[in-house]
Parts: sequence; structure tokens; C-alpha cells
Amino acid sequence: MKAILILIFSSIVAFNAAAQNVDSVGRKPMANAALNKLLKTTGDQSSLDEHLVRSRFLNSTSYYTTAQVRRILKLYAKDSDKIIVARAMYPRVIDNEKYEQLANVFNSDTYSREFAYWCQDPNKKIIDITQDHWLE
Repeated sequence: MKAILILIFSSIVAFNAAAQNVDSVGRKPMANAALNKLLKTTGDQSSLDEHLVRSRFLNSTSYYTTAQVRRILKLYAKDSDKIIVARAMYPRVIDNEKYEQLANVFNSDTYSREFAYWCQDPNKKIIDITQDHWLE
């Protein structure tokens, strides 16, 4: 009986989280209106600016959906910049199980495959954004 109640409770929690676009630990993504404003003020990026990425997208209170990260990655022209930003943002994404879908945002098959392999790697290296020069 106890196992059934736990299963029912877990199902309700998962359903409520999915309905509210919240992950299993209660993290909620940035509102789309706030992201729209942030994207508009950021503009297209011809080159990667680590301070801008850290201050705008990777602050300690912002979480994102994979779809929102896709929109952010489209700011960057170069695949080499996109892959760095995508790897850095991974810990801030609430629907990690969908993250591999971003592989098609890259222009090059090489970067697309590299990103897909990285997503599947259980020991993936996450870029530490707390370092002063995390791009090195």
C-alpha cells in the first residue's frame, strides 16, 4: 500500500512539474517575456564575449528550457562559440533530457556530432563559469 501511495505521489509531482514547466527540484525557467527583452538588448554577437554570457545568461538565478537555449545560441554566428555557450549553459537547463536536440543548431556536421556525443557522455565535462577565463 505504501509503495502504491509513493508511486501515485511521484506521478502527481511529475505531472504538476511538467504542467508548470518546472523540473523535479522546482527550478522554473526564465519567463519568455524576460528572455525576449534580454535577447533584444543583447543583439547578434559576431564573437563570443565571456563577460556578456556570464552576466546576461549564466547568473545564479536564471534557468532555461532547451528551446530558450536554442534562441540564445542563434545569437552566435560561429559554431565554435555556440558549442562553448551550449556546454556552459547545460547546468542551467531544466529539461536536460531534450538538450541533445540542440545539435541541429550548428551549421557544421562536425560540431553537430561533437555536441551530440558530448550530450550522451555520462562523464561530460561541464564548463566552470565561476573561473575568470572559462574560455581558455
